Amino acid sequence: WPGGGSPDLTDERGRGLRIDKWERLSPSFDSRADIRPQVAASAAAVLEALTRYGFEAFIVGGTLLGAVRDGAILPHDDDADLAYLSHHSNPAELVLENDRLHRALLRDGFEVVRHSWSHLQVIRGEGDYYVDIFTAFYKDGRFHEPIHVRAEGLDDAILPLQPMELHGVQLPAPADPEAWLAACYGPTWRTPDPSFVFETPRETQRRFDAWFGSVHLGVNNWKRRYGDGLSGHETEIIRPHVIASADVVVDLGSGGGEDLSAYRAASLTARGVDAVLAAP
Repeated sequence: WPGGGSPDLTDERGRGLRIDKWERLSPSFDSRADIRPQVAASAAAVLEALTRYGFEAFIVGGTLLGAVRDGAILPHDDDADLAYLSHHSNPAELVLENDRLHRALLRDGFEVVRHSWSHLQVIRGEGDYYVDIFTAFYKDGRFHEPIHVRAEGLDDAILPLQPMELHGVQLPAPADPEAWLAACYGPTWRTPDPSFVFETPRETQRRFDAWFGSVHLGVNNWKRRYGDGLSGHETEIIRPHVIASADVVVDLGSGGGEDLSAYRAASLTARGVDAVLAAP
């Protein structure tokens, strides 16, 4: 390391950083006091809501992997992963159902961010972690679970759900968790792999993108930029005359609100919308 010593891999809050499965530097559960029991309890609360709405929901992803392989949430993870099994298979019906789910969660006071029409994210712990909710369904003889799983041979792998204890909390899991894990992580899922990254087949990625879209491209970097009140316009000068005769401005991705202030100073009606919950 230039100058000797080692790099300081911590964020502005003093949390240790590591490279996650999406090849980003992110804080993980092992970078602070162990909050995994809290994460498991949050997953249980979201699962209870999904069950109340009539969905058959269960743990998936790294949460299921940790439960089966280690009996605990993976210490280097940063979220909890859930899915619900829809009885629909038509993409339009799946989108409408997911919209109804989103609205129900909001009515029940959950803080929700949409990443696609098959992926919702419930913010928990004052934004320290989150609970992902993915849509799962069967179509054309295959089990589908965006953003990655599209596999044959899982007809009996999900139902009936079975209870699995995680940090003292009973959580529903697939009937055959090993089959789900092999479909998601490959046949070597039992062996920890620090270098693991998802390699989603192009056909699968294009199909899911076409069916459900994606509204989260680059959003994590955007959130890091603005989530703590940082400004993105320190050197940018806004000249309101460039918007011609418009008297109403909607700033999509308003960040710290500097542009909004300039528009309003020019006597324009300005509204800002941003994916970062902490942005003005």
